[in-house]
Order: sequence, then structure tokens, then C-alpha cells
Amino acid sequence: MDLTTTAGPPASFALVVGLLTLTLTLTPGLDTALVLRTAVIAFVRTLRARLRRPSVRRLLDRATGVAVLGFGAKPAFTD
Repeated sequence: MDLTTTAGPPASFALVVGLLTLTLTLTPGLDTALVLRTAVIAFVRTLRARLRRPSVRRLLDRATGVAVLGFGAKPAFTD
């Protein structure tokens, strides 16, 4: 059974992370952060179409705006 085509992106991402974890456990000297960043990049590439939808972009823009306002409000209202 081919998990990458039948289970979809989340299951294939979990499979990739599991294999990377196993590889890092068995192979000393690999940089964990580099390998995990590579896995995240591969996962985001699979979600590219979903991330480019207008509704998702609006949601991300709103979340970014709230974060920026929150970081700006803290120094404005503290002594």
C-alpha cells in the first residue's frame, strides 16, 4: 500500500518526519534543525495550493495584523 497517494499530505508528512527521526537516531552528527526545516519546507510545498486560496490568505493577513498590533500595543501602554 502506498501511503503517499492514498493517505494524503498530513499522513505522508508524518511518515517523512518519522523516517527522519529514525535517521537522526541512527546517524549521529546530523543537524536536527536542518533536517526538520527541510521536512517543514517539503510539507509547505505540498500545501501550496491551499495556502494560496484567498480565504486562507485573508486569515493569515488578519493573524499577522493582530500580532503586529499586539507587539505595538505593549510598549505603547507600559511605562
